[in-house]
Amino acid sequence: MKLKIIAGCCFIIALCSCNNKPSEKDISNRVLDEYVCRETAEVTSLSILDSKETKTFLGGPAYQVVVSGEVYWPTGCGEFGTNIPSGYREKFERKTLTMVKDQEGDWH
Repeated sequence: MKLKIIAGCCFIIALCSCNNKPSEKDISNRVLDEYVCRETAEVTSLSILDSKETKTFLGGPAYQVVVSGEVYWPTGCGEFGTNIPSGYREKFERKTLTMVKDQEGDWH
């Protein structure tokens, strides 16, 4: 009986600890925040080089990640002031991002 309780507790702790980090999708969305036409762009070849847990200046949960990869605009971008052709790719290397968890538990 004790073994089942201990195993159950370990499973819950492992499950919860996985949710305390931003996912690759969260990180990709954060990368796209820094580019124009984020609606038509996508992150390819995302590589997480380093990550560490940190706190915001108010003490809330945060994560600092260092990533490399590429932003790809399959249909280009004609937003005012830009002229990105279809298929354009822009590499980024060792980009440092700070991800903050909001009250709903989403990373931004």
